[in-house]
Amino acid sequence: MLSRKLEEALGDARQQISETRGLAATKERSTQSKIIDLETHLSRNTSEINQLRRSKEEVERRYQSRLQDVKDRLEQSDTTNRSLQNYVQFLKASYTNVFGDLALGGSLRSPSPI
Repeated sequence: MLSRKLEEALGDARQQISETRGLAATKERSTQSKIIDLETHLSRNTSEINQLRRSKEEVERRYQSRLQDVKDRLEQSDTTNRSLQNYVQFLKASYTNVFGDLALGGSLRSPSPI
């Protein structure tokens, strides 16, 4: 009788061990599946971050290029403006030298042919 109870207890213990092992295996598979999903998600996110980083760098390069282009055109415009102002000053000085101070009092119209 004691032997039978011992066998039953041993059988119950074996069954509990088997159930516990099965449950642990199921949990391990579930955990492994979650790890794989997280690694896949991490890989996708890392790839997306790298793509966004490259895109941001490209946008910054284009922005810097356009900014430099605008600066260059502004400098060219300023140079042209200074050149035209110098030319106007030269023309005024030349006009004054040719026509004297009388031209300053009158209008800048051409003299009448009459």
